[in-house]
Amino acid sequence: SVTNETLCQAIKSCKNLEILVLFFVNISLENINLPNSLKWLDLSNNRSVTNETLCQAIKSCKNLEILVLFFVNISLENINLPNSLKWLDLSNNRSVTNETLCQAIKSCKNLETLDLNSTSISLE
Repeated sequence: SVTNETLCQAIKSCKNLEILVLFFVNISLENINLPNSLKWLDLSNNRSVTNETLCQAIKSCKNLEILVLFFVNISLENINLPNSLKWLDLSNNRSVTNETLCQAIKSCKNLETLDLNSTSISLE
């Protein structure tokens, strides 16, 4: 099974990694610095990631275009998403509020797709 340690080692050896899919992989991302080359991060159905670990992990992802947080119940509080982000999937996330969503996407000038299916977000 994948652990934070094995993922960290794999990332270190993949300097040009662009796509990382951790669908149904429950790792926290603690102490993992994702590469600047990463464009697509899919953490769907990950029950271990938190606001803090996601914030730390994507800090260096200046080229991140796609972030999939399907069934990942984090609020996005205090998370500054990269302005390169084009697609954000928050479907089935009940922890995000209108306020935290607005704050998180404030810098996302290139955002084209925002999936809010089955969330508690009201578009009023």
